[in-house]
Amino acid sequence: MFSAWKSKMLSSDDPYYEAVRNDVRDTLGYPAPLDGAPRATLAFGDFVRYIAQSGDHRATHDGHWCRQVDAVWWDLITYDVVGRFENFVDDLHSILRRLDAPSEVFERAQIRANASPAIPMSAAYNSNLAAVVYDHYRADFDTFGYAEESWMRCD
Repeated sequence: MFSAWKSKMLSSDDPYYEAVRNDVRDTLGYPAPLDGAPRATLAFGDFVRYIAQSGDHRATHDGHWCRQVDAVWWDLITYDVVGRFENFVDDLHSILRRLDAPSEVFERAQIRANASPAIPMSAAYNSNLAAVVYDHYRADFDTFGYAEESWMRCD
């Protein structure tokens, strides 16, 4: 969720996500900008609470922050591998080796694209906010084997 907030709520110029940001700001009562100034940054905690409590389809069904158990279609697709974000490069390389991908693909996989700002997770989370995330994504935590306090080990 933190990565999605950084890439789509904090730094995206995509008009779709600008509209989502504005809807969230408006719903949460963020003040309108004065004299053409930019709108206030949408705080991570506000974004989390909005997603966790929202009935807004755009908010809850976006692939960047929807529950993964709702997005992977277990009943239709049999997965051989489920990679982890924190092991992304290693997991991707393992998959590429299984596919016998050419060396150019491995080289391309080394190039980091769409990097979001480097902000440590401990700067965004506290135990109360982590509890909101855990409650909302409990099925993901259980299905993919993450501990409730895993946010403390992600910096």
